[in-house]
Amino acid sequence: MRNNLFWIEFGMIIGGIIGLAISLAQIRAIMQLLPEGKVRSRWKTLSLFIFMFIAGYILYGFLHSTVRKNSISDLVAPGILFGGAVFVYMVCSLFVKTARDLQRIYVLEDENITDPLMGIYNRRYLDHRLEEEISGPGDMTSRFLSSSLISIISRRSMIPTVTRLVIRS
Repeated sequence: MRNNLFWIEFGMIIGGIIGLAISLAQIRAIMQLLPEGKVRSRWKTLSLFIFMFIAGYILYGFLHSTVRKNSISDLVAPGILFGGAVFVYMVCSLFVKTARDLQRIYVLEDENITDPLMGIYNRRYLDHRLEEEISGPGDMTSRFLSSSLISIISRRSMIPTVTRLVIRS
């Protein structure tokens, strides 16, 4: 029984170390997606903490490898360490997937409001901005917007007249 408990504890510690090491690879992928700044430096800090935890797992493994294991209750601490490593790995992988999905959504939204030929905003963007401005607080921007809107409408009504003049001449 003692020998089996030792190998179970050893497996949990090694599994935890591997899980944390894989989490470091996930954090590296996260940092490549992020621009320089506070958020990226916080992920670097988190990776330093994970290195410290890996060192703690190794130290725990060495210190408790000589302690005699008599019961299942001796596996509580290694089980918690293993569970913590799995949790860190799952959070990091979820964040990588979420960050990549957000990047794709940003690109799709940008392509949706930008004319591909000229690279300028299209009507969808104008509709969205009009909706934002109208629903926003009444300030100087709203007054400017109302005059711009009137200007656009009046020019649109003039287009057929200008076109007839060009065709006649």
